[in-house]
Amino acid sequence: MSFKRKSEISVLEAAKLAYNYMPAEFSALYFASVAKEFMKRYLIHDGTILRRLREIRAKNTGFNYRVIDNERSIYQKI
Repeated sequence: MSFKRKSEISVLEAAKLAYNYMPAEFSALYFASVAKEFMKRYLIHDGTILRRLREIRAKNTGFNYRVIDNERSIYQKI
């Protein structure tokens, strides 16, 4: 049984591309919108994309960031 992919690249791949595209400080909203643009999937939830970013950080130290403003969801690369 084969499954049809919803986009050419996965959410995980899009999150990696979006992280590398981000400046030193970025908002979660901007991050999610860039990832959606890479996937050409605009109806995916932002939380799904951000969850993949957290998974990447847990597995790869090259994707390290911290939250510098909880209210506005601003991240900073470390």
